[in-house]
Amino acid sequence: MDDLNIKDTKEYKELADELYILKSIYDSAVDQGIMACDKNRKIILYNLPSSVYDELIVEQVLGRQFEEIFPDTENSALLHVLKTGEVVLNRDVTYVTRGGKKIHQLSSAYPIMRDEELIGAFAITRFHEGIRQLLMKSIELQKQLMETKKACGGAAYTFENIIGNSEKLKSAVRMAKKAALSSSPVLIYGETGTGKELFVQSIHNAGVYKDSPFIAINCAAIPDTLLESTLFGTKKGAFTGAGDTPGIFEQAQNGTLFLDELNSMPVYLQTKLLRVIQEKTVRRLGGTVDTPVQCRIIASCNQPPLECIKKKTLRDDLYFRVSVICIDIPPLRERKEDIILLAEYFIRKFAGIYGMPKIKMSEEFAEALLFHEWTGNVRELEHVIEGSLVMMEPGEDMEVCHLKPYIRERYMDRHKKNQIAYEEGGLKEFLIETEREALLDALARTDWNISKTAKLIGYTRSNLQYRMQKLGIESFDKESK
Repeated sequence: MDDLNIKDTKEYKELADELYILKSIYDSAVDQGIMACDKNRKIILYNLPSSVYDELIVEQVLGRQFEEIFPDTENSALLHVLKTGEVVLNRDVTYVTRGGKKIHQLSSAYPIMRDEELIGAFAITRFHEGIRQLLMKSIELQKQLMETKKACGGAAYTFENIIGNSEKLKSAVRMAKKAALSSSPVLIYGETGTGKELFVQSIHNAGVYKDSPFIAINCAAIPDTLLESTLFGTKKGAFTGAGDTPGIFEQAQNGTLFLDELNSMPVYLQTKLLRVIQEKTVRRLGGTVDTPVQCRIIASCNQPPLECIKKKTLRDDLYFRVSVICIDIPPLRERKEDIILLAEYFIRKFAGIYGMPKIKMSEEFAEALLFHEWTGNVRELEHVIEGSLVMMEPGEDMEVCHLKPYIRERYMDRHKKNQIAYEEGGLKEFLIETEREALLDALARTDWNISKTAKLIGYTRSNLQYRMQKLGIESFDKESK
């Protein structure tokens, strides 16, 4: 028996052939990494594609402890199986190799059982970057879904999409719902990012025009030389290359025409626009025939209309013609009670798009949102929430560290100043200033209505007026108007 060469036996050769075949299969899976560990986390299988993507040598990995080779174990699907015995499917993992290469992978891991005892685990990982690109393309397509619908001549939003509980916003929505029942021209004023088109589309979809075209044009986005032909259309021969092309007034037919940022339209075109609205006819460039137009006009300004008139960026006669119904959309800083509500909505929205589980905001994160000025309004908040979500690791809550630097640093500076004031004995001054800021915020939220503010913060009316006087806050009671 001692003289028998085991390598010459038939059984050994068959086993060696099987192992060679298995190894060839493992190593030929060019876009799949395969790795297995025993219950003590020792790596017992590691195929060639894994070594290529991880920039490691197979022989240097086999037999080593998992943590020695992959120190960042927090999101490992394989270790999760070793700890819990539960199967993990398609976990999205991003990590950096020792050589500095960023790897994206989808990893699934499974337990290895013997007699109902966990003896190890193996993971199958898809490294192919095309998977990641396909995922990101899918996300982008979902985000563009509303824009695609608009491009096809439809309005995607309704009043149910307008989020907020503040009195100012509710008032604007009530006015918009009444406007939807009318055919009168509407002028909407709101700062950039407040959601003017959200209101416009909601008005269209709630009125008699909902089954007709919705056409939107941004007057600031089209060069002056093209805007006139875009609005009114062209007759063949009007200029070199011109054909018989209808303008957006004709395209809108019996629907809604939304003129966004009307104050950016050149004044000479505003004169022609006024004539179209008054006469309800349009003449193409180079044409001699007037065509009747029946579309409803909704316009918007991103600056106060009366200021635009003073600056001569908006004709006063056009303003009076398009502002039969006026709706002011409040900026986000004037409805702070809506900030957290909107943030939670955007978290749910983007968590669904990115395929992430339920996410919670920390108290500090919410506090930082409330402290920020939001000059970009709801649009800025939406982008901040998406950016914060992208920066998170799986299983984390949304923390201040995930915020954009300009928001995070301002919030941290405030806390630092508060701490310094406290340490230097300036607690009394700090508390006075804090109360003053709180009262100003509450007054802004109620549009400076003393009775509503007192009820909001739990003061009596007389006590509130006394504190305002002591803190140097000038009374501007809207109730007396």
